[in-house]
Amino acid sequence: MQVHNRFVNIVVVDDENDICEIVSGILTDDGYNTRCANCYVDAIALIEDKVPHIVIVDVWINESDRDGLRLLQYIKEKYPDVIVIMMSGHSTISTAVEAIKNGAYDFLEKPFDADRLLVSIAKALETAILKRENEKLKSKAQVTEHIVGESNNIKEIKKSIVQYAKVNTRCAIIAPRGANKEDIAKEIHDNSARHQAPFLAVNCLRCNPKQLEIDLYGSEIFINGSAQVTRGLFERASGGTLFIDNIDLMPLDLQSKLLNTFINNKFNRVGSKNNALAFNTRIIVGIIDDIESLLNNNAFNKELFYRVSINTITMLPLSQRVQDIPYIIQHYLDQVSKIYHLEQLTLSSEAIEILTLYKWPGDMLEVQYVVAYILSNIVVKNQSRNTIYANDLPPTILKTNNADRKVEVPLIAQVASLNMKEAREVFEKVYLNNQLKKHEGNVSKVARVIKMERSALYRKLKQLKIN
Repeated sequence: MQVHNRFVNIVVVDDENDICEIVSGILTDDGYNTRCANCYVDAIALIEDKVPHIVIVDVWINESDRDGLRLLQYIKEKYPDVIVIMMSGHSTISTAVEAIKNGAYDFLEKPFDADRLLVSIAKALETAILKRENEKLKSKAQVTEHIVGESNNIKEIKKSIVQYAKVNTRCAIIAPRGANKEDIAKEIHDNSARHQAPFLAVNCLRCNPKQLEIDLYGSEIFINGSAQVTRGLFERASGGTLFIDNIDLMPLDLQSKLLNTFINNKFNRVGSKNNALAFNTRIIVGIIDDIESLLNNNAFNKELFYRVSINTITMLPLSQRVQDIPYIIQHYLDQVSKIYHLEQLTLSSEAIEILTLYKWPGDMLEVQYVVAYILSNIVVKNQSRNTIYANDLPPTILKTNNADRKVEVPLIAQVASLNMKEAREVFEKVYLNNQLKKHEGNVSKVARVIKMERSALYRKLKQLKIN
């Protein structure tokens, strides 16, 4: 992601008009928009009038060695995202250290050349863009699965995340196509030594195959001898982690190029005439769970697979870990309840039973669709209730024939999201059904065993609709 210079607004603050004009001239020649101020008060007026992207300020303003630092403090307190670059011709090392400590991006000693100033600004903008992209990813991740569940598979995944975060090797997350593998990759990154560097992601399923190479490697296009550079994901995530999802859909020729990148630990931008760039990005990939058939049919580069799967995490389909489904659905409902300022939404026992019997062919993508459908019933229809019933679920789930499919769902998973009354009903129904089965349907015998009046037991069975 690049920002054209003409969209960047810079305020230059120096009590010497000549310095202001020189700095402003350098920036204007490079396409930036500039405004100048000669004192602390005028600088604040310019900033308040239109908040700039960058402020370049001299430490000494109007014979004071504190006004520049005072302006830095003011900007960082009121506009923390504004980049501040300090400059001075007669400051001490301690002043420079203080400026950086208080939030200045860079400190330039006068006299400085134009290239030094322009490089500092370019790097500052680049850092700001990466920070914004990471914040978007974090925002997106707030409404995701976050590896929710209590199945053995999920417990193993959580253990693997802790283990693989300690090492710097490549990792493959093997899961169904609709699974949310990015959350696992993000958890590994967040717990690793690279956590302060960028985490970026690309999904080969959603990319134009011809554009994917440029997205990864970047490009250099030469116009009239001048290079127009686009930085790819490898560069932008340098020092951090890049997650490549559905890598098995990557074209074979690009797979070979990626393999060479890993072998040589270097890469070139597309069209580059310069030396290769060092590769310093941890790669985590997402791969379809039938990867074996792809390898056997030479549809995926075997050597590349061995390179990216030094460590592996396998996530089973939802249909094989149905005990996680109530937890996952409830997690999403909790998230959307906050977003739409609703009372906490919970699933009825009947809705839980239907959801756990469903096969979930679309895996996590289908879960998101179901939650959206539920919301349309509750929010759009403006129904003032917080319990999700069976008839709130999509017709595709309700019509699915699961009569021949028996699934054991742990009782704790069935009642985890219910209130006390609903949880008690679930327990009573399970308990009494088991007692009737154990005593071959003899109600009188069950009444004696559980020490309950027979007439009261008949009423309870009727109430719970137990035949």
